[in-house]
Amino acid sequence: MFSNMKIGTKLLLGFGLLTVLLLTVGAVGFFSLRQINTQTQSLVNQVHVFNETNTAVFESFEAQIASNQHSMTHNSAVWNPEVKKHVDKVNEAAAKAKAIMKSVDNIKVAEETAKDANDYYGLDTEFMEILKEIAKAKGARSEATKKVTASVQIMIDMIKKVAEDGAKNIKIEKDGKETDQPHVDIDRLRAMELTGKIYYDSQMIRVDSREYELAQTDEERTRLADAMNKLFDAVDKDAQMLREQYLLSDNGKIAAQTCRDAIKEWRETMNTVIVKLDELRTNQGKQDSKAQEVGDDLTHIVEGVRTTVEGVATDSTNLIRTVLLIIPIACAIAFVVAVIAGIVIAGGITKPIKECVDFMDMVAHTGNLTYDVPENRVRQKNEIGQLAGAVSAILGEFRNVEHMAKDLAGGDWTVKIHSKGEKDAMNIHLGEMIGQVHTALKQTSEAVDQVATGAAQVASASENLSQGATESAASIEEITASMSEI
Repeated sequence: MFSNMKIGTKLLLGFGLLTVLLLTVGAVGFFSLRQINTQTQSLVNQVHVFNETNTAVFESFEAQIASNQHSMTHNSAVWNPEVKKHVDKVNEAAAKAKAIMKSVDNIKVAEETAKDANDYYGLDTEFMEILKEIAKAKGARSEATKKVTASVQIMIDMIKKVAEDGAKNIKIEKDGKETDQPHVDIDRLRAMELTGKIYYDSQMIRVDSREYELAQTDEERTRLADAMNKLFDAVDKDAQMLREQYLLSDNGKIAAQTCRDAIKEWRETMNTVIVKLDELRTNQGKQDSKAQEVGDDLTHIVEGVRTTVEGVATDSTNLIRTVLLIIPIACAIAFVVAVIAGIVIAGGITKPIKECVDFMDMVAHTGNLTYDVPENRVRQKNEIGQLAGAVSAILGEFRNVEHMAKDLAGGDWTVKIHSKGEKDAMNIHLGEMIGQVHTALKQTSEAVDQVATGAAQVASASENLSQGATESAASIEEITASMSEI
């Protein structure tokens, strides 16, 4: 099948094969570069995700710093909006990262990051509301403290005045001399003692309340709360004793009852402050936990990005190595196939042409017409077959000329020359030459016939002369004999 292909088809087949090989190598390179480009784009996306995650990390730290400032200064007007600003930036960065993320897990984490950041802001806002409630409770506590202090002062003044009015001078000996000394009875002293104790205990309550706010451990806070409750009980008990046993006037009883009511109010507001402080600490614990969750979410994203980047980098490196290995191999295979195809195609074209050239050269230089074009070449259905057929035809013409020359050399001048047309100069001139030879031979034959006729006539005359000579000789012999006799 291949041997019967036309030269143009073979060349087209060769170029087509070369084109296919080049396209194959190009396709390998194209798709490899496309994969590299895809992985590079993925790497760029991960870099963007990483940048947005870093922004979120930075803004989350800023939000935590603002929240810590809020906790330390209790200045909600300044720091709560600051927390809000940084949380919004965390949400913005998380939204940007989510928009370019490919991993479903990372998208979910980005959503959780935004939710946790919003929860963190919610906790900071809750912290602000608790601060407002604490401030309100502290205000009420301060008022209750002032009432207690005022009522105690009233009781002190009343007891002091009663003691001064009821005092009796007694003579006592001091340094060898008798002097007058005011004397106050035991009930008045006891009342003054209780009033002083109430004042002291109320001051201790104030001290313990401040220490409670600064306490760092639950054990210390529990101890201080128990101590304040005991002091509250003691103050209430002492005020009740003053009212029932020592302050007999209406104003005294009112002052003692006012003190008790103020102590009750103080205890209630103090308990409210304690509860709110506990809520504040719980809120701060939740903020810390939520901040940790945000940090964990962002760390998870960063780890995911790092893992993805490492995976992409590894895949890209392996792909580049593969491409660097495949392309030279593909080029080498393409080169070998192209060379083999070129040799096969060139051999299929040049070998039969060379055979024909060698044959014609041999005929031209040796005149040997015994060689014949192989039949398989003549049967080829392409230009080679046409060339072999033409060479075979030329050889046939040369053989015809050889046979004609042989016949002519054998004396057969009857051969016929058949021209192929008006362009067949060789056969036309051979025909003219043989015609001229025929004419010359005819003329020669006629001349020979004439010479033969003349020769016959000469022979006849010669014969007559010979006979006359014979007769003359006989006569001469007779004369001679006669003369001898004579």
